[in-house]
Amino acid sequence: MSKNNPDFIQVFDNVLTSDQCKNIIKYFDSQEKRVGVVGVDEVNIEIKECWEVFGDFSNPNWVDSLLAEKLGEYVPLYRSMHPELDNQVQKWRLDPRYNMKKYDPEKGYYGSHCETSGVCDAFRMLVWMFYFNTVTDKGGTIFDNYDKTIDAIEGRLVVWPSYWTHIHRGIVSNTQTKYIASGWYSFALDSVEVKKLNRVLDWNKQFF
Repeated sequence: MSKNNPDFIQVFDNVLTSDQCKNIIKYFDSQEKRVGVVGVDEVNIEIKECWEVFGDFSNPNWVDSLLAEKLGEYVPLYRSMHPELDNQVQKWRLDPRYNMKKYDPEKGYYGSHCETSGVCDAFRMLVWMFYFNTVTDKGGTIFDNYDKTIDAIEGRLVVWPSYWTHIHRGIVSNTQTKYIASGWYSFALDSVEVKKLNRVLDWNKQFF
């Protein structure tokens, strides 16, 4: 464990410029949006209320390319703070899928959750999140396990582990809108890992 960062939640400020953030918000507002979902495409407004636009690093537009560039610059800094990520776990990579989200006033991700909570998302191991605007009336993110609140600040990037140790939820602003993007780093599956996974699945069939 890093003595300088015992909760493994790392904040990087001024990663995006104000102009870049404003242009991303304009891009988001110009896109076709869907109602925010939880789990496997489940709409549950008791847990989460927002608008979403999908991002795809494997088929990038200018927003995807910009965010990937910044992640490529700052996540190695996180990695250097925690050498266990290189010498104690298998290879991992940027997950091509991510979500951009808009939370209207009085809306939010109400439910406490983590990003790796079951078999379907078991490959995730790190989470990243950008804030695209500053919210001065609440609007941040609270990590329940650490009683730690991260404020929503324009251009801010936050990185943390995806597991149950990092249960978190959004803090609703009753007066202001919040724009963010979030995604994951996941374990890389090569042919050897796929064979291992198939063996595990075959072994587990006897229990289901």
